[in-house]
Amino acid sequence: MSLRLKVDKKGRVGLPAKIRKDLGIEGAVSMELDGRAIKLTPIRDPIDTITSCVESGTTDIADEIRELRRAAVEEGRRASEVRRG
Repeated sequence: MSLRLKVDKKGRVGLPAKIRKDLGIEGAVSMELDGRAIKLTPIRDPIDTITSCVESGTTDIADEIRELRRAAVEEGRRASEVRRG
């Protein structure tokens, strides 16, 4: 796909809504310069990443994080016992 977009006086380029939706662009993008080309890549909001790891219906995030840490420590213990054993 090729589009011609206008750059405003402040150097901003507006991305069409359909493209933002199709690419999942909601808040931020990373920009990479490649010669004379610009590559934009959507960045997922870190809060969304954390939220997706928390069980649905959880009301106390701190408790859920403690439980995830406890499970990770236990899994690490089991893995080290298997390597030793």
